[in-house]
Amino acid sequence: MSLSLNTLNSDLVQFYSEKFYFSYSGINKLLQSPKWFYNHYILRQKEDSTDTHLIAGRVLHCLLLEPDKFDDQFVIMPGKIPTASNKVILEHIFYHNYLPLQNESLTLEDFPTDILNQLLSNNLYQALKTDAQRIDKILTDDNKVYFDFLKVKEQGKTVIDASVKSKAEESLISLKASDTAMGLLQLGHDNSNGVTVYNEVALKTELTDFKFGLKGFAEHSSR
Repeated sequence: MSLSLNTLNSDLVQFYSEKFYFSYSGINKLLQSPKWFYNHYILRQKEDSTDTHLIAGRVLHCLLLEPDKFDDQFVIMPGKIPTASNKVILEHIFYHNYLPLQNESLTLEDFPTDILNQLLSNNLYQALKTDAQRIDKILTDDNKVYFDFLKVKEQGKTVIDASVKSKAEESLISLKASDTAMGLLQLGHDNSNGVTVYNEVALKTELTDFKFGLKGFAEHSSR
């Protein structure tokens, strides 16, 4: 089922009410798939990255450079995050099948056909003999909790479990114990001499004759 006309109009009005700034990832989405760009930036159906190492890296980055912004970027769910392959399926069903229906009473169990389609598309659990067995592989307690948690998580935040943050905090301790790393990062820099050190700076630029701008980060590099 598609989104209602009123919802589409509301999303478009909100998108065009403010100037849009293309980031590197935004340009990539538009070039790879205009529909992906449309879903992400206009409909705001933002699917989280499923690569565990990338998520862990973002958590460590935040705890190291912007610890005060952790709660703005991440939300910790109870239980375990599903495996990467299951997470792809759950988020696809949530964003593309559940959200358009605008019915909060629906649960993961209400989408058996969509689950089967996604399992087939991702070539997952196809060795099992029956559809019921394949569906059961998705309808686990952890997967149901994750699906329901997606309903209540705040827009724009990445869902992680407690173990991801715990491992990032362990890495943070090791990083701060390294004189070499801390010297490169200059986190303890004394700016009493009027010199301020930035590891990254958010930048925006306007483009002449265009109704959009560009944005990105200038980052410190030791290379």
